[in-house]
Amino acid sequence: MHNNVVDALCAAAIENGIAALRFNFRGTGNSEGRYDNGIGEQDDVRAALAYLRELPGVDSQRIALAGYSFGAGVAVRVASDPDLRAFIGVSLPTMMPLEGVILGCPALFVSGDEDEYSDADDLTEFVRSLGAQAELRLLPGLGHFWFGVERDLKEIVAPFLKSHLLGITTA
Repeated sequence: MHNNVVDALCAAAIENGIAALRFNFRGTGNSEGRYDNGIGEQDDVRAALAYLRELPGVDSQRIALAGYSFGAGVAVRVASDPDLRAFIGVSLPTMMPLEGVILGCPALFVSGDEDEYSDADDLTEFVRSLGAQAELRLLPGLGHFWFGVERDLKEIVAPFLKSHLLGITTA
């Protein structure tokens, strides 16, 4: 929840007038519960989305879901939610089980072509398997942790969020 990539994702949203909610998975930080290999953590994502939808002033037609690393691997399993308008997966670990993933919204996957946990060829094949609503941006020479290139991530993510949540397209 508190790292440079999640900070950049939240900043990209907030700087464009989009609210952001971040949370820890079960057993992380001060969260209750225990790690559940990405299975129970899907319930954590669903609970966060339910909480978000109950907040005053939240437009349920403008909700996106984003995750980084393990969080992307968990969140992509929830991306079939019919109320989501967009999904962003950053540095999705390709060693996590990805069979049977179904998207219910446009998706953007962003990773480095030298990511230690997200094999570029496997990620490319996975994104292609999701169909036309999924796109992949591979950054050359980038590993898993995004140190020093957070601004690049924001510049990639912001237009995607604006397009799918605010209906604003940029050239």
